[in-house]
This record gives sequence, C-alpha cells and structure tokens, in this order.
Amino acid sequence: MVLCVMNLRGWYYAKLLAFSAFPIVPLLVPIGYCAGAPWLSAAFAFVGIPLLDVLIGADRTQPLEKPALRLAVAWLRTIPRLYVFLWLGVLLWAAHTLASEATGAAAVWLVVSVAIATAFATCVAHELLHWPSAFDRGLARLIMATVAYGPFPFEHLHHHAKVGVPAEGTTPPLGQSLWGYLVSNILFTLRSGWKIERRRQLAKRLPLVGNRHLQQWLLTAVIIAVFATIGGAWGLVLYVAQAAFGVFTTEFVNYAQHYGLRREAGAPPSGSLSWNSNGFMTNAFTLNITRHVHHHLDADVPYYDLKYIDAMPVLPGGYLALFFPALIPPVWRRLMDARAKRSAASPGRAAAT
Repeated sequence: MVLCVMNLRGWYYAKLLAFSAFPIVPLLVPIGYCAGAPWLSAAFAFVGIPLLDVLIGADRTQPLEKPALRLAVAWLRTIPRLYVFLWLGVLLWAAHTLASEATGAAAVWLVVSVAIATAFATCVAHELLHWPSAFDRGLARLIMATVAYGPFPFEHLHHHAKVGVPAEGTTPPLGQSLWGYLVSNILFTLRSGWKIERRRQLAKRLPLVGNRHLQQWLLTAVIIAVFATIGGAWGLVLYVAQAAFGVFTTEFVNYAQHYGLRREAGAPPSGSLSWNSNGFMTNAFTLNITRHVHHHLDADVPYYDLKYIDAMPVLPGGYLALFFPALIPPVWRRLMDARAKRSAASPGRAAAT
C-alpha cells in the first residue's frame, strides 16, 4: 500500500481528479480497439482498478464544508451527464464498427468492452435517479431502458423504504447465492415496478399511455430498432450482450450492498443494513455508490458529498475485486457469512476484516 501524506484539501482534489477520469471509461472502448488492444477496458476494470485500490489504500476523502473550497461542484455535477453522452456515442460507434469491419476476437472483445462501459453507466443511472432535475432523472430512465431494465428506477425508490426486508426485494438473505438472487430480484423488480407505476397512474387518473412502466418498454423497443438499423445482426448481438451485463452488474451490486443484512418486521431502517466499501479508485469509478451507508441514511446527498461512516459493515474488498468471488457461492459465503453474522450480532459496528 502506498502511504500518501496529504491533508483533507489535498485528498479532496485527488478525488476530484479521479472523478474527472471517470468519463474516460467508455472512451477506452474505441481507444483499445484502434490501438490493437481491444481487451483494454476489461484489463482496466478487473485488474487496474482493484490493483490501484491496493496501491493507493483506503479512501481518505471527505466532503469539504466551506463553500470557498467547493468551486468544483459545477464540474462534479457535469461528470455523470458527460458519461451518459460519451457512452451513448460509443454504443452507436460500436454497432457500426461490428457491422462494417470488426471480426473474430476483436469483435468479441469489442462486445465485452461495451458491456463493461454499460455496467459503469448503470452506476450513473443510480446517481441521477436521485437528483431533483427531471432532465437528470430522464437520463437515468434512458440508461435503464437501454439495458432493458426500465422498471428499475421506480422499484429502486421503493427499495429505500423497504431495505433490510428480504420479502420486499433487494435484500438477499444470508446463504442465498448470487445466481438465486438474480432470478428472484429481477422478477421482483419487474412485478413491483409495474405495481408502483400502475398505482401512480390510477391515482392521478392518467391514461394508459401515461404509464411510465410501459413508456420504458416502448423506449427499449425503439433503442433495439436503432441497434438493428445501424449494426444489423451484430447490432442486436451487441444490444443483448450489453443489456444482459448491465442488468447482471446492477443486481450484483445490489447483492453486495445488502447481503445478509436484515431487520425485524416493524423495525426502522438504519445504516447497518448496507455494506460500505472504501477503495479509492472503486469509489471514484462508481460515483461513491460504495459509500452506501450514507446513501441510505440520506438518499438526496449527491455522490461527491457522500461520507464514509465508521462503525458500519464493511466489505472485504471493492466491487470489482469481489465480482468473480461472488460468481462462486462457496467462495462468497466463506468471505461474507461470518462478517454478516457479526454485523447482525452487533448492529452499527463494522464487520471484522
């Protein structure tokens, strides 16, 4: 681990630089392809980020309080929006490239790289979903429609009220595998998203065309048609692959954020119902979604103002470091079950590492 001696302000600007690098992720797709290294995105995501977490060490940043030191806020608010437009451009470029020139291993790696960029886009969707602007929430809906998971924005707000209750979705009980959770929670999200939106529509006496759940699926159909028009059969392959990985990683993150942390019926939600993670680079390249305890305590706080709160459950690694262990249930349970049990026995205290 690199021991860096910096004051609070120094770490703030280091994190600002790291956040500023986040929109580069979709650009790694064409850069890697044109440079003859189409695996670049995968190497950065699954090797580079976890390795940098180890080298840099724990994320020492906390939001600055004084407005005079917050001149970068306008740029911080631009970063997620910039990511969306760069990512959309890369999607269209990749569909065209696959149809016109990419072949063999390069084509496969191109599809994989786009899927990785889409996975990071779902972190953007989660962030923008909580912003007050209708434009930003619309971008969040566009992202989730692009991965054919349009109901997620409606169900996610329900999740904040029901976190810690396995019967209400998004809280995997102790011992449930990622694979079992994927099936159960995707089905739950589709059903719950429909019910939530249908109640809103009926309460406001809106016509069926005013149902946002249906609007999301119509938008997905339009997006699929665009992929098919630009890329033909390869465009459809690209769409399905990036959508499937986008949904998969969305639910993997949900799984890692809440595994085994439950509350009794009728008990109020609390910060101890979420797992924190505190790797510097993982935090920066997931827009601090890893500071999930604070996010659940106050969902209106933007990503750059989220704090790391001590004495709360802590994952043994960043999301990208835990991705492959989560695919193997015995390995995941060996890493997580004892930690979850200790956290349940001592709510509000960090899980032992």
